[in-house]
This record gives sequence, C-alpha cells and structure tokens, in this order.
Amino acid sequence: MDSNPNRNELQRRAKELLEKRDSLNPQEFERNLEVLMENIQVYHIELEMQNQELIRLQEQLGKSNTKFQTLFNRAPVGYCMLTLDGDLIEVNEAFADFVSLDKAQIRGKGISTFVHPHDQDLLHLLLQNVRKNEVVKGETLRFGAGETYLYTKLHMDLLEREGDEKVLLCSISDISSEVAYRKKLVTSEARFHSLISSMDDLVFSLDIQQRCTGVYGKWVSQMELTPKDFLGRTATEIFGSSSAQIHTLNISEALKGKNVVYEWSVSAPNGEQFFQTSLSPIYDEKQAVVGVVGLGRDITSYKQAIQLLKASEEKYRNLVENVNDIIYSLSPEGFFMFVSTNWPNILGHNLEEVQGKHFTEFVHPDDVEICQSFLEVVTETKQKQSGVEYRVKHKDGSWRWHHSSGSVNQQPDGSVEFIGVAYDVTEIKTTQNQLKERIKEIDCLYKITTLGNESSLSLDGFIQRCVSIIPKGFQHPDRVAVRIILNQREYSTPNFIGNRIGLSAQLKIHEDHNGLIEVELQDESLGFLKEEELLLGLLAETISQVVMRYRATIELFETNENLNAINAEKDKILTIIAHDLRGPLSTIIGLSEYMKVEVGAMEVEKQQMFVDGIHKTAKNLSQLLDNLLVWARLKRGSIEFKPRCNNLFRLAESASVLFEDLLKKKQVTLSNDISKDLQVLVDARMVETVFRNLLSNAIKFSYREGYIVLSAKPYHDGKVLVSVTDNGVGMDEYILGHLFKFDNEVGREGTEEEPSTGFGMPLCKELVEKNNGEIWAESKEGKESTIFFTLPTTSC
Repeated sequence: MDSNPNRNELQRRAKELLEKRDSLNPQEFERNLEVLMENIQVYHIELEMQNQELIRLQEQLGKSNTKFQTLFNRAPVGYCMLTLDGDLIEVNEAFADFVSLDKAQIRGKGISTFVHPHDQDLLHLLLQNVRKNEVVKGETLRFGAGETYLYTKLHMDLLEREGDEKVLLCSISDISSEVAYRKKLVTSEARFHSLISSMDDLVFSLDIQQRCTGVYGKWVSQMELTPKDFLGRTATEIFGSSSAQIHTLNISEALKGKNVVYEWSVSAPNGEQFFQTSLSPIYDEKQAVVGVVGLGRDITSYKQAIQLLKASEEKYRNLVENVNDIIYSLSPEGFFMFVSTNWPNILGHNLEEVQGKHFTEFVHPDDVEICQSFLEVVTETKQKQSGVEYRVKHKDGSWRWHHSSGSVNQQPDGSVEFIGVAYDVTEIKTTQNQLKERIKEIDCLYKITTLGNESSLSLDGFIQRCVSIIPKGFQHPDRVAVRIILNQREYSTPNFIGNRIGLSAQLKIHEDHNGLIEVELQDESLGFLKEEELLLGLLAETISQVVMRYRATIELFETNENLNAINAEKDKILTIIAHDLRGPLSTIIGLSEYMKVEVGAMEVEKQQMFVDGIHKTAKNLSQLLDNLLVWARLKRGSIEFKPRCNNLFRLAESASVLFEDLLKKKQVTLSNDISKDLQVLVDARMVETVFRNLLSNAIKFSYREGYIVLSAKPYHDGKVLVSVTDNGVGMDEYILGHLFKFDNEVGREGTEEEPSTGFGMPLCKELVEKNNGEIWAESKEGKESTIFFTLPTTSC
C-alpha cells in the first residue's frame, strides 16, 4: 500500500467528494472539485521539484569525475551520455538493467534503439531542442528493449567536455507506477459505481435529517424494490414506527460522529431474517457531520451457521466428555489451555488443578525431554504425530503410563495451540516390562545352564561367572549385588555390602553340605519382584545341580586317580613281596638241600648253625607275612576298627616281650619310659602292630650294646606324642623322604646283615592314621633315629 500521506489524503478526499456528489449542488461540487484539482497540481509540482532537485544534485556531482563516475554507475536512476546524434557513449548500471544488457553491448548504439516506436518522433524532437541548448525536463517516454517497455521520465541537458566537445547527459526515471495510478484514477469512479452496484449488500447514505439520499447494491433489486422506495424517506417511513426505533437510535449516534455496528431482524415468509448494519459519519471540509453512510448486510446464513456451530460444539463437547481418553490443548509454551472432564476420573486431579499449569508439573522428570521434543516436532511440521509414551503423576502419587498423539490447531489470530489425545497404557506397559523381565530371567537361566556345560571351566570359575551373570536377570541390574557362599568360600560382586540382603536361596548340594545365594539392592527405595524371588529359587536349583555334577565329576576323577594309585601301589608291593619272599625262601631251600645231602657227615655245630640260619630266615619271613596279612585286611576293610581306652605302657610292653631274646643276643638295652597310667583311645591290636614294627627296625639297625628308648608326652589337640629312639646307624635325607612309602629302594640290611623288606614303615603309617594320628621320623645319619607318632587321649 502507498504510504505517502499526501497521496492518501488526496485519495480520501476524492472518494469523499464522489460519495457526496448527489447530495451537493453543482456549484458546490465544482468548487470542491477545483480545490481537489489544485491539490493534485501542487502534488505534481512537488514531484517536479523533487526531480529538479535530483538534476541539480547530478550537475553538482559532475564537477568531480571520480565522484561522478561512482554516482553515475551506482545511481538508482538510469543515466547515459550521448553524442549530439543520439549515440550512446556511456551508461550506468541502472540504465543497463532497463534494457537487460551488459554496458559493453549498449555502447555505440543509438538511444532510439531502446525507445518505443510510438515515441520515436518525440525523441527526435527532444534531441533537436537540446542541441539548441534547451533543457528537456520531465518528458515521458516508453523505454526498454524487446517487448518490455517501462514508462519513464526523461531529463536531458547539453554539456561541454574538454576540448569543446559537446555531449548530451540524460537521466531516466521509472514512473510506470505513477502512470498506472493515473490510469486507475481515471477509471476509479466507474469502478466504484460498478462495485457498489454489484454488491450483495445494501449501501446507502443519509442526510442530517436521517432521510435517505442514496441507495446502491443488488439487494434492492433482489427484494423487488427500486431506489425510489428509499430516497427522501426516513427509517420510520420505510419500516414503520415499531421497527424503526433501533435504526433511529443508531443513526443518531452516527450523526454524533461515532462509528456504529448493530444487528436487527425482521419476520419473513420463509422465517426470521437477520441483518447487520454499519454506520459511519460523513464530514464536510470543516469536519462537521453532514450525513451518514451505511452498509447493510444479510447475516441470516451466518446466524444459522452460528446456531449449527453451537449445536456441533455441544455435540463434540458431549463426545469429548464421554470418551474414555483425555483430550487436552497446550499453548506453544506448554501450558494447559483445556483438558476434558475425564482427567479427574483417570488421574484424580480436579480440572482447576490442571488448567493453566505447565505440563512439566505432571510429567515424570525423566520423560520431560521426550515430551518437549514431541511438541517441537508437531509444531514445526504442523503434521499429526503419534507414538510418544511418558509417565503422568496421579493425584495419589503413583505414576501412570500414557500414550499421546497430537496435532496443531491454527487460531484465527494466527496463534497456534497443540491439541492432544492421551490414553492410559499402564497395563500394556506393565505387561511389556514383565515380558522383558521374563526374557531377562530366561536368558540368565540359559547362560548359567550353558555355562555349567563348559567342561574346561573349573568350579571356582563357574561360581565366579554366576556371580557376574545373576544381576542381569533382575529388574535393576546396576543396583543389584550378589554373594554366593560355597565350601566356606565367598564369591561376590564388588558392590556387595551384606547389610541390605533382600533375597536368599539355599544351594542344596548334599544333606550335610549346603551353600547360599544372597541378593541385595543398593537403593533402599527399590524392591524385589515376586518373579525375581522365583528366579532366585530356579537359579539356586540350577547352580546346585551344576555343583553336584562338578562334585560327581571330581569324585569320579579322584576315584580313578585312587584306583590308579592303588593299582600302582599293588604292583609295587607285589614286586617287593616277590623280591622279599624269594630271598628267604631261596636261603631256606638252599640250606635244607645242603643238610639233606650232607646231614650224615655234618658236624653237630655245623648242623646247629644251619638250623639257626633256617630258623632266623623263617622268622623274618613270618613277620613279613604277618605284616602283609594285616595290610591286605586293612585295605579290604575286613579289620574291624575298635577304638577303646587302652593303657599305652602295657601295649608297648606286650610288643616288647616278643623281642627279649633278640635284645639279649644283640646286647641292646630297651627302656620303656612311658607313664604306666597313660590312657589312649585306640585299637589295641593296631597299636601293638605299630610297636612291633618300630621295635623290630630299631633293634635291626642298632649296634651291639646300643639302646632303645620308648617315651610319651602330652601333645596338642587332645593327643599324646609317642617316640621310639635308637642310637643305631641313622638315616640320610633320601631314606627319610621315602621311609613311609612302598619302596624297596630304601630297604637295607641291619647292623648284623638282618634282611629288610621296606614294608613295615608304610604299614605303621596307615595304622597310625587309622587311629586318628600322625607319624614322622627324625634322624642324624650315623648317630640315632627317632620315630614320632601321635595318638588321641580324648574321652579317656
């Protein structure tokens, strides 16, 4: 819209004069028209003066070549320099834009090339006048190129350049809009009359006495009326006194200088008709109100639409209020502008507690960002969106899951509001979460079951891996800590504290050997699900089965190892027995065969020597067989273990009696320093066997006139420490290391070539251990040896 106040004022006066034409006498109309024309001339003079001022500035700018060139090229008005014949010497950028060519393409061409053919004669005339030193100002020419021409105002002057060269300087201004406006002014009156005559509304004017002075519009003919039915008449005369009151009052207000709008109705055969009338005062040149102009409009259809709209609003209000979902609207800032009446039923708050509040007061803090992003997407795209899920706080403090869809509603004032529909999906969400938890639990069980089938994994490794896997099966794995107790060992996650245990389950490995799984939450505000308690029971059962399988595998392995060791030991013993039996039997056979042959010629002394040798060999063989029998029965478990309270001194004495002859023969002194009152809880036959083997070895490896000492003293853990010491040949480190093993490599002859089987000491070890004791040896090679063993004294 043109913002020039002078132009607007002229337009307003012209329109006002046109509207009052019929109400003014011809002389007054002519006078007002002359005043208006004078104002238009003044306006044109002002425009002319502006153009002259521009030319003056152009002349001043021409004094400086640099400034002239700058202004010349950048001026918004087209400038060009011509020869006296009208050929273009130089043009500025604006000129080039007029013709849509580069400046290089323009130079040298005649200016007539760019002038409309109908304006060529005028151009030649102007060029002749300028050559006569006449200045051309404000001539209108159509200027352009091709089929596009613009109305321009041409200024042309003769200039002298250096060397008395004369050139023409032209300026060209685009006045197309002014020309178009002038044309519009010429046709405006005709259009105005055509417009108001074609309007469906009624346009009318009244004088100061409220009499109609003009009436226009199609409504008059549509009502089968003519202007004569209105002209010169008042509202009372047209509508009757009873119906005219509303018109008379409002016209009076308009004559006071007020703009008035009012509605009224009349009865018609096809029903009541509604109208809206707008009244505005008409002012003369002294700003005195001289009449009223009015616009009457039939608004019956509008009123009927309003009624239908109200009925529709009522219908949809009932729909909104009875639907099971929440319908709401938000301002662009996120404040609730409307919520449906279902909110209190679904979330417990009164409508007054919600309307006007920001949505963040009800949405869970962790879900605010996703809701904000959803609102931004809907607002930016202006497209309907769906699919956002978030938690809303119920008045009772609980959180409910909601699903929302939304769109943007454009208001008549240009503002927008977010329209949303939300429904409760808490049960669906709970089911989904429960399904996820069950999947996690199944995955946890599957991983542990699969882990238990890995043959390369040790039991410790399996338990440690279980500790790291179990939290993943719970609802809050990052807040769960686990500890497994098994074999008096603890396996736990690093965050396990031990004072917040919420769940536990027994590991049923064996009747007298169980373990435990404990689970605790690091956040006291959280709790365990019932399903998690069931999961822990299943995990305990699964782990127990795996541990039992591990134990069975280990026991099987140990059994195989023991069988292998027993077989190896048996083979070794058989080898030892075969070796030890062969020697004595060979001796007996050899001596007896010799005596059988030489018995008649053999001297008595020699016979006695042979008999003694056979007896000695047979006795050693008997001891070997006794030990072998005891060991075999021990291994088979056929020896009944009967621990009783026995006098240790008497057990030692009972064994010593068997060696009295041997002790005398070898002149070895035996001292029994064991207390005569000392009681031990042992199997008497087994301990006597131990004493017999230890005394036999002590005598065998003692020198003549040596000594053997038996002693006992209290020991820790309710036991007594028994020792057998001799001052014989002693033992080196190798013999000490193999003394209690079935190894014929440590077998050696006694001080008087007594044979040794290496079988007695391993038998002593097994018998002592059978009686809950321990046995070991200490020795200094060449000096003495001491065999220590412990026996229980508890309960005696």
